[in-house]
Amino acid sequence: MAKGPPKFALQISVGQADLPRIVGGRVAELAYLPAGRRTGLGPKIKIVMKCSVYAISSLVKNYIYVGLAYNVTRRVAQHNAGKETTTRSYLPFELIYTEEFPDRKTARNHEKYLKSGIGKEFLRTIRRRGEIGRHISFRS
Repeated sequence: MAKGPPKFALQISVGQADLPRIVGGRVAELAYLPAGRRTGLGPKIKIVMKCSVYAISSLVKNYIYVGLAYNVTRRVAQHNAGKETTTRSYLPFELIYTEEFPDRKTARNHEKYLKSGIGKEFLRTIRRRGEIGRHISFRS
């Protein structure tokens, strides 16, 4: 018998703001689970949260950081507050790119692209031309 992906009776795709309303408010404690994890709601429900890829640029040094997060606003604030060791010495930052994806897997693939040579060149072009904000887009 061939083993395939698990069968779910219900798959819920949500954003951060939608979590308290799902399944009678029973998933509030699941807000920070990675996408696709099995939950305490039973084996037949899968919750997939929307995930965003973002890029921030240092205002004082030639440095671009690419990451992914479920809440980009909170994540960029953490970077600017100096709570991240990898970016602390490059403070302050501005958000130059963000894109939303339906799940973590596709967001991770796009993050890998942006971290590659051609992806970094794309981000440098945005920063160099001053087109910050024009490339902020959302996929559904």
